[in-house]
Amino acid sequence: MTGQCTTADPDQGAARKVDTAARFVCILLILGILWWLTAAIRDARVPPAPPPAPLPFQEVEERYRKLTSLWWRAGNRADVHRLLGPPTYGIWNDPAIRAVERAWEHTDRHSIPRPENRVWDKWVDPDNSGRWVIVLSSGYPSYRVHRSEKNGF
Repeated sequence: MTGQCTTADPDQGAARKVDTAARFVCILLILGILWWLTAAIRDARVPPAPPPAPLPFQEVEERYRKLTSLWWRAGNRADVHRLLGPPTYGIWNDPAIRAVERAWEHTDRHSIPRPENRVWDKWVDPDNSGRWVIVLSSGYPSYRVHRSEKNGF
């Protein structure tokens, strides 16, 4: 039968369009995942910046006098770190801190309430552990400076 005309199945053309769209979406998903993986690998290869080294304790000792003015200006913990440099370490349970807190609590029991969200920072002379500066900040997120104490100078 040579003169017969065959008609194309209309469902077959629609199926091809859906198949092509599905392939396109899969290719886009694969490219997106590859882009995300390369970004993650690139970020993983960049080492974090090392923390800044503490200032020599002699400079901390000299700058300590300026710390009192931060109380009057309602300075915060970031101001202290700019002034004294990064602390030697943060403290949670230090005998000097416990003694200072007990003394302050006793003397200020009726006048000044104990601040919430307290953070203590301590700067210690590496040559003499008896020489140190401690600073109390509180009040997330600003961490206003409340008190400071020094020992050995």
